[in-house]
Amino acid sequence: MQYVLLFTVLFTIITLIYSPVNVLGYIGIFLCFLLSALGTAKGILSIANYVSGASIKSPRIGTKSILGTVVCEANFLTGIITCVMLNNTMHQKLPDKAHYIYFCSGLFVGMCNYFSSVATGLLCAVISMMDAKDPSLFYKIVVLEIIPASVGLIGFIMGIVLNSKAPSFATVNQ
Repeated sequence: MQYVLLFTVLFTIITLIYSPVNVLGYIGIFLCFLLSALGTAKGILSIANYVSGASIKSPRIGTKSILGTVVCEANFLTGIITCVMLNNTMHQKLPDKAHYIYFCSGLFVGMCNYFSSVATGLLCAVISMMDAKDPSLFYKIVVLEIIPASVGLIGFIMGIVLNSKAPSFATVNQ
């Protein structure tokens, strides 16, 4: 997994150095989709590993881990929505500054979704393990899953704001 991220970072740096600016927006779309997908995969994998082991001792925790899985999938869906929004607004003839903003928008949303999904997966796994030990702790600690979920939501809102600001650079003289 870390080799994929390392390759993506190196590829992005090389592309930023040797490519025209118009490609930056499409690299932002690629990074948004890739980071959202990798984060969702890592989050759901950690949930599945812990829940499959702990459900042997107490089978009731299998259904209580659905919230973490839903949050990871919601992060992936917000990444796809951002990719579609970026792709639909980049077809115009825009100046270089707008393409930099599209790149940053895709990168921010992808990174926020990645970290939100990984944190949600780890937290849901820990909550499932604690629930297997003591069922009275579940409803007290499940509120903590809202915190990493809000990171993904903040990234999505930031991507929408950046996406709406980019076309305003088309009217400004360079």
